[in-house]
Amino acid sequence: MPHSILLKLVTFVSLAFFQSTSFAEESAEQFFAHYLDSYNAHDPVAASQHYHQEVMITGVGSTPRLLSNEQMKQFLAGFLASQKSNDIVSFEWASMNVFSLSDKVAIASNIASRSNSQGEFIENAAGTFIANRINNQWKIVSLNIHASENVIAQ
Repeated sequence: MPHSILLKLVTFVSLAFFQSTSFAEESAEQFFAHYLDSYNAHDPVAASQHYHQEVMITGVGSTPRLLSNEQMKQFLAGFLASQKSNDIVSFEWASMNVFSLSDKVAIASNIASRSNSQGEFIENAAGTFIANRINNQWKIVSLNIHASENVIAQ
C-alpha cells in the first residue's frame, strides 16, 4: 500500500473512531499477541472480540469491505475452519512491527507463520492493522491483507 494512501487511511480511521479514553494497561504489542492466541484456539468469537463494531477489510485484488462485528465473526469462523481442514493448526508472529501513533492509535504490520499438526512450517501470511484504543481497550478498525514483502518495518 503506498505510504500516501496509508496516511490517508490512518487519518480517516483516527478521526472516525477517535474517542476520549484513559490509558489502558495492555500495550498494543500485548493486544496483538492475545489476538493471535485466539487464532491458535481456533475461536472465532474470541478473535472477533479484537475487532471494532465495524472493520474495514482490504486485500490484494479485492474491493474494500466494511464488515460488522457479526460479519467478521462469520468471516473468521470460515477462515479458521478452512485452516483447520488444511491441517494448519498453529499461528505465530514471525515478524511483529507495531508503531504507536499516539496512546490511542497504533499500526501493526505483521507476518504470521502457519504450521501444521506436526509442527512443520506451511506458509506465511501478512497483514497491516490499524487499531484504536476505544473504551479503554484496543480494537482493530482496519485490516489490509498483503504479501509478506510489503510489511512495514522499522
